[in-house]
Amino acid sequence: MRIGMLGGMFDPVHIGHLRPALEFHARLALDELRLVPCATPGHRETAALPAEERVALVEAAIADIDGIVVDDRELKLPPPSYTVQTLRDMHAENGEASYILGMGEDAFRGFCRWKEWEAILDLADIVVMHRPGTAEELDPEVATLLESRRVALEAIGKQVGRIATLEVTPLAVSSTAIRAMLARGEDPKFLVPEAVRQRILDNRYYMNGKAG
Repeated sequence: MRIGMLGGMFDPVHIGHLRPALEFHARLALDELRLVPCATPGHRETAALPAEERVALVEAAIADIDGIVVDDRELKLPPPSYTVQTLRDMHAENGEASYILGMGEDAFRGFCRWKEWEAILDLADIVVMHRPGTAEELDPEVATLLESRRVALEAIGKQVGRIATLEVTPLAVSSTAIRAMLARGEDPKFLVPEAVRQRILDNRYYMNGKAG
């Protein structure tokens, strides 16, 4: 079984998360793609919206999409949330599966500063999602890691510790910009799925500084 994992704050989830997720799922021929909302990050500020509500927004976003599910295990694991801990918990649940960790280029640039990043490579392959026209120079350590472990996308999921890149549709959408838009009283229509938009508007999330 080939299981993909995409983690994130999803604060809120938007089309810039969801379109690459669909492409990741399809190109890797995954049996299942798990979107894993981060509960308590160990590397950045706390989310504006509580984890339970961010999970509910992601569930609303993917309700009609086959093969993509929400995995809320980070809400149940001891804080803070670390990818290595999440992957270990997945392996404990199903050690026979092949795990493929997807991440954007911006996240990959800081990969060698992640908690136990070497251990992550013992637990999963990595696919770095590249948006055309956004390439930036990598730090030497990360560039060396990519060069030493890079394989074709078709080889991903057969072992662990290998890295491939995947070109995805470029969408310049960010959760930060959507939160700012909502705080100004603007409508995020077409930037988030309609079910997500309605839940945000009904509950007045992110409006006038209100998170939940």
